[in-house]
Amino acid sequence: MISTSKNFILFKYVFWYFIAMPKNILNAWGNILLFNLKYFSIKELLFSFFSHWKRDKASYGRGFDPKVWLNSFLSNMISRILGALMRLIVIIVGLLFEVALFLLGLLAFSLWVLFPFLFIFFFFYSFGLIL
Repeated sequence: MISTSKNFILFKYVFWYFIAMPKNILNAWGNILLFNLKYFSIKELLFSFFSHWKRDKASYGRGFDPKVWLNSFLSNMISRILGALMRLIVIIVGLLFEVALFLLGLLAFSLWVLFPFLFIFFFFYSFGLIL
């Protein structure tokens, strides 16, 4: 006969494996995804998308000299385009990492939940191969 303390331990294990630990896995998974977004500064890069590259801004000077004005304007446009290009590359890399982390987390969570069932299935399947 199985004692009540063994039933209690079995109940605690099932509760831990199927309720408590999946919550912890989902919490950790969410923290990792949030950390990745903050690490690559996706929100900040989107808000400053067309800012100058490394704040490299040419001054237009005093008065109106078409040559200086055109030179400053083109320099500022190149700086903004370069800044947007670099920010776009970092945003794309950050989002690719986010997708990869999401898929890895989904795989880890699925394996955690399915492992006991897969273990039982393959245990009995192996007996079928032996016999």
